[in-house]
Amino acid sequence: MKSETGRGFKEARAQLEVLRARWPQAFPLEAREVRPLEMAALDVIVNEMGWSRAYARAVLAAWKKRNAYCRAVLTYPTRFRLDGSKTDEPVDDIARDHARRDIASNQQRKLAREAQAAARKEPAAEKPAAREESIPKPEPPKAACPPELIEGLNLEEEEDRIRFRLRVFRHFKHMAPEALIDEAFAITGERLPRSAAPAAVCKTIAKFWIARAAR
Repeated sequence: MKSETGRGFKEARAQLEVLRARWPQAFPLEAREVRPLEMAALDVIVNEMGWSRAYARAVLAAWKKRNAYCRAVLTYPTRFRLDGSKTDEPVDDIARDHARRDIASNQQRKLAREAQAAARKEPAAEKPAAREESIPKPEPPKAACPPELIEGLNLEEEEDRIRFRLRVFRHFKHMAPEALIDEAFAITGERLPRSAAPAAVCKTIAKFWIARAAR
């Protein structure tokens, strides 16, 4: 499963061209023509392309992380089929939150690349000694804990940490397992296995927020 996901991300650029040839309305070249896709698009791609689900999900995720797609999610109230026709399926707040995080993450990576490019162009003699250190790679986005989850708790106390973990579970229990795992990555930067139980995923999120509160 992991190898298929990794291969999907690695080959996404080439495979998106294949998908564009098959569904030009769903994967347009022009950013202004991009539309949010219906959730069933993954199943259609798996069935028609003969790809594994993990591979297809990774290729599709690479497309959905692009700024043009994120802006479409923030613009349109409903989703579209692969043939370009409109559906009644709404774009929910969870999808919009993911889109905002991906735009922020894309911007962070862009700034890091620009800083690295500028550092390479500077003459070696003019670089301060401190610049000899390599520029750190940007970390995945790490979302802050919603204030209402931590309100009234002292996370230095074990009993309050237990209450906090319960609040976190209740906060995320409505999410589908795969969406919850993606949410955990957006919050903590840690990639959890797709087979991880929701309770374990919520525990990971709570552990991250507890550690962050202690800094």
